[in-house]
Amino acid sequence: MSSKYRMSFLLVLMSALLLSLSVFSQASAQFSITGAVSVAARMTPTPQMPARPCRATGELIVGTDAAYPPFENINTETGEIEGFDIDLLNAIAEKAGFTPIYRNVPFDTIFTNLAVGQYDIVISATTITEERKQTVLFSNPYFAAAQVLTVRAADAETLNSLEALEGKKVGVQKGTTGADFAKSFQVFEVLEYETTPEAFRALANGDVDAVIADDVPSKTTLINNPELKLAITAEALTVEYYGIAVRLECTELIKAINTALAEVIEEGTYAEIYRKYFGVDPVEELQKGGKGLPSQEEQSKEGK
Repeated sequence: MSSKYRMSFLLVLMSALLLSLSVFSQASAQFSITGAVSVAARMTPTPQMPARPCRATGELIVGTDAAYPPFENINTETGEIEGFDIDLLNAIAEKAGFTPIYRNVPFDTIFTNLAVGQYDIVISATTITEERKQTVLFSNPYFAAAQVLTVRAADAETLNSLEALEGKKVGVQKGTTGADFAKSFQVFEVLEYETTPEAFRALANGDVDAVIADDVPSKTTLINNPELKLAITAEALTVEYYGIAVRLECTELIKAINTALAEVIEEGTYAEIYRKYFGVDPVEELQKGGKGLPSQEEQSKEGK
């Protein structure tokens, strides 16, 4: 082959190679961009990117930890979730125009999962706190509660105060205000359990020396399970209010819940549900004709 033809052949070959490299680079760039979009689309939702749009009607998913009688528990015969909270929300839903679909979920992640849109509503004997209000939006309070101290009946005379627990082991339910309260004292060891019933069983078995939990579930456990041989030795360690929670951006839904809650209280339905589960009348504000417990704004003005 002559030098002239050899040079022409090399020029054509180099041009073809450069063209191939250019096409490959463009294809690679396109592949990388497409891959990034695909990964982003599969990312776990965040509070800034809720998986579910805010709605105030239709079927709404409700998260509840159904291991907290008499507020929420699973009926062993029907397998259905039932309790005070369930009956109350059903009455609220009927007036507000939505249908609750209940899901039994762990309590320690209930607010985080609500915030990212796994549920529309949470009702689970949840105490309204300033920390939780940074993550979710609460309704007006519907129940007044307190933390109490429960011990084995044999220890009732000696373990009758928080001071008496120095050097002891105290059981709590993970993620609750009872757990936060117990951890604020650094004179005893705090052991966390997935549910309050588990904490009480641990107390009966001798794994812990005391349990700190909400008053009504604690009293319910003692009444329904006398074989555990437990006793409440200190009451009203705190004053707390329960609220129904939704995502921060779902303001129309919380307005509908608050309006319906007020109607349920005023017409006497709340008092009927309360008597069904607790056997006594609620406080005057929650009886027929009542205006309900003080709102969060009213409590702030009163310095509570």
